[in-house]
Amino acid sequence: MGNVRQRLVGDIAIRSGADVTGFDLNALLRRLVLFDTVVLKSARLKEIPFLVRALGYAGVMELLCSGALEIYCEVTSIIQNVKRNNQRVLPIGEYNFGFVEIADHKQYIHDSLQPISALEGITSKQAQRLKRKIALRLIRPPSDFGKKILDQFDRDLRSGSPAIQRAISLRFLQEHGTPAPEFSIRLHEVEQRKFRAETNLFQRASLSSEAANDLIESGLAAIGNLDHRLAEMDAVSALSGFSEDEIVLFEDKLAFLAQACNPSVPEAQFRRILRISGFPEFRVGDGQKINVGRLLEIRQTRECAEFRHWVTTIDSASDEEITERVAGIRSQLSSFVHSSKGKTVRLLASAGIGLIPPVGPLAGLAAGFADSFVVDKLLPESGAVSFISQLYPSVFERL
Repeated sequence: MGNVRQRLVGDIAIRSGADVTGFDLNALLRRLVLFDTVVLKSARLKEIPFLVRALGYAGVMELLCSGALEIYCEVTSIIQNVKRNNQRVLPIGEYNFGFVEIADHKQYIHDSLQPISALEGITSKQAQRLKRKIALRLIRPPSDFGKKILDQFDRDLRSGSPAIQRAISLRFLQEHGTPAPEFSIRLHEVEQRKFRAETNLFQRASLSSEAANDLIESGLAAIGNLDHRLAEMDAVSALSGFSEDEIVLFEDKLAFLAQACNPSVPEAQFRRILRISGFPEFRVGDGQKINVGRLLEIRQTRECAEFRHWVTTIDSASDEEITERVAGIRSQLSSFVHSSKGKTVRLLASAGIGLIPPVGPLAGLAAGFADSFVVDKLLPESGAVSFISQLYPSVFERL
């Protein structure tokens, strides 16, 4: 699709409530000047009649034929508090999320194209040519689009990203008009795609359990919406503008990812674990040797996989929590070593991160599609995203 930094996806519709009443011609012209390709994020193709009236049939066809304009026309959304028979199924303090999309996209596009036939000033043949050309310029997300978003969302909730607390604080400010008090929150995955919050927000903000629950749910939804936005950018390989709140959360995400990309961070965390928990020292010579076969076996266990992930999330963990978590793996690690004599080699302290597949913290970090997209395509020049968000007023409605 081309260089992501030379492509922009965004809305140009002017709305009155739910109705599209026009389009922002100046915004379209600016984007066509500044970017190789503009991807129109369309609302049921309702902008097309206004484009034809402004640019003429020939002008719109020329724009579409040039490749400068592509169209993204989808109905997808993150939904929260998934219900059965319109009833909440989770208790207060637990949260789940899902993904919805249009059932028959082909029929949806067919219906959205029909108003073009009624446009004044063009013939029926021209209307048919225009509809065919629009259909050819449509971009579809991959078939696993929804699953990728939910997988990334789950990773964000598990990781304890600072964007979670920031999102809840922003919602508090919007609802109450004052900054949120200091509070803590940690999310525990009780089963797949279901999380329980451990937080003191109820007491710190003097809220009822229901009010605090709704506030947390709203904040988590904001994280999901950001992941949805990044997924769209990835699907069409283009940059996008952000709302004011999304800019704040996106900056937190960038900072969080940039820190995770620093190899000294997980290594420092690993040394902290060694210090607190009394991991066995690995000695070669001096009466001991490494059982490499056993080491390779343990690297592939579920417990070790969970431990690898946990190492990246312990910044706020107490010494007691670290001691408790490490206890389960200590007995397995001790079986690496057999008695003999020689010098001390702190194997895991010096090379522990390199021993853990995939090699390097960035490879593990990129397990999530959105984080991979941010790291590989946006992080090197993230200023471009901020520039777009400041240059163009946000045209995205708050969900």
